[in-house]
Amino acid sequence: MTTRRAFLQAALAAPLLPLSLRSHALAAPPGRMVMAPAFGERLYTVLCDERFDDAVVFAATLAKRGVPMTRFRGDITDFWYRDLSLRWRDHPVALAGATTHGPLFCLERWAWDHGLRVTYRRVLTEAPGDGPLTAWIIAPHRRAERS
Repeated sequence: MTTRRAFLQAALAAPLLPLSLRSHALAAPPGRMVMAPAFGERLYTVLCDERFDDAVVFAATLAKRGVPMTRFRGDITDFWYRDLSLRWRDHPVALAGATTHGPLFCLERWAWDHGLRVTYRRVLTEAPGDGPLTAWIIAPHRRAERS
């Protein structure tokens, strides 16, 4: 069950996530990319591990702002092969999530191959046996230009 504290943490963290996206990451690719109206930022989807109430609350907060929610139960392999790998091959898109370390680790490593990086990371709560439940954004990354 979600505690009041966990709910408040997720509700307070959700509006801050898209603020970390850079303006160069906002080009509109084809597909279901949705603009989060309250922020003016674009996210392809928000992933949530439905085993954890805090992750669902976090994702639902963004879903209320128009970001599609993608649910999974601990293993993101199916989402990767059937959706995200194909999307990133054509156009790297930003996504947010509330997951444990394992799914975030995999997504972060796959993102590197497509010029994407974790641009925001915040621990929401401890997930028993799975490590911390972390809210994050993966978005296109551009190296700072040197003068």
